[in-house]
Amino acid sequence: MTLQPVVVVGVPVAGLVGLDERGREALAAATVLCGARRHLDEVPAHGVERVEIGDVAACVDRLRRRGPEELAVVLATGDPLLFGIGATLVRALGGAEVTVIPAVSAVQEVFARARLPWDGCRLLSAHGRDPGPAIAATLAAGAAAILCDPDNRPEVLAAELLRAGLGDCRAVVAERLGGPVERVVDTTLATVAAGAFDGHSVLLVDRGEAAAPAAGGDFGRPEAAYAHTGGMITRAEVRAVVLSRLRPAGARVIWDVGAGSGSIGIEAVGLAAEARLWSVERDPMQVEHLRENAAAHVPGAVQVVEGAAPEALDGLPAPDRVVIGGHGGRLGEILGVVRARLRPGGRVVGSFATLDGVLVARAALGDWTPEVSQVSIARGIPAGRGLRLRAEDPVYVVSAERP
Repeated sequence: MTLQPVVVVGVPVAGLVGLDERGREALAAATVLCGARRHLDEVPAHGVERVEIGDVAACVDRLRRRGPEELAVVLATGDPLLFGIGATLVRALGGAEVTVIPAVSAVQEVFARARLPWDGCRLLSAHGRDPGPAIAATLAAGAAAILCDPDNRPEVLAAELLRAGLGDCRAVVAERLGGPVERVVDTTLATVAAGAFDGHSVLLVDRGEAAAPAAGGDFGRPEAAYAHTGGMITRAEVRAVVLSRLRPAGARVIWDVGAGSGSIGIEAVGLAAEARLWSVERDPMQVEHLRENAAAHVPGAVQVVEGAAPEALDGLPAPDRVVIGGHGGRLGEILGVVRARLRPGGRVVGSFATLDGVLVARAALGDWTPEVSQVSIARGIPAGRGLRLRAEDPVYVVSAERP
């Protein structure tokens, strides 16, 4: 017999009393009812099996085992497909086995309370996850709403945004919307950072007409766009090749090891909207240039790590992409750490001035089927009334993807 689809019912901020007719009908017909404790407690007992969603995997397993005669209903807050369990169930069960009845979400409600249009705004979450991507995306947005949790409360996120270089601006905190103690505070980011708020909140950051940082999708900038000393910077044409091998789009964590002035990593993180960059460099003068370049091009998106790799890599979050430039003769050790820490499907790209680096990289990454390219460029320079080409030193690029 055919199974009935699991019905995911969005609960509005007013609670179950605010359900529309479809939601009420599904709830009345349910034989298996799943939801958070606060939602289940609102439903009068009427003999149905109740499954509290504490362990999501256990809930999904119960839904997979439902019989043809059972109608399973899952209660979720707001719009179940906005950072909610709806997306989890669609992935786990398949779209044909899930019906979603959305409600107005807390995010929509906070934009309404703030009287701020939300088309084009970033909708983000720090609820039960690393807040880094939400911080990075907010820095590049004109307006953003972030779902909070007890660890990533509004004041914690506001303070992190200010430390990352976001100027003080309008901020709205909506706490426990629809509950008996709801509170909406329309103030500034600095005031939020100095305050104390409930973890069950939405933080709305509105920069008004202020433009988002100029950082972003361009790459292959001229060397003059970066602070550097004595020509110690990767040439623009080489950067373009390295970035094409790196494929930074979609990455969350990028390492730039032996970053120098930081040009490759900075352009990589500019191509990955929700990425954070950890730039590792041991030379104090290069670190100074690195900080200056990061502040100028991708403010708030770079964590500078001053020290020598591989030791300086300890404690960094596992990367999705790794760029390797300088290595201080310890390339094999660095690649050993990369092999152990790089996420499956992640990519590593090294650029080397000598063939020695190529040989070490191929040996270390051999079972990842590394690709090797030589990048040779020549730039036009005046020669009297004419033009001649002056060759730059070749650079060897080695790239690989972790299976």
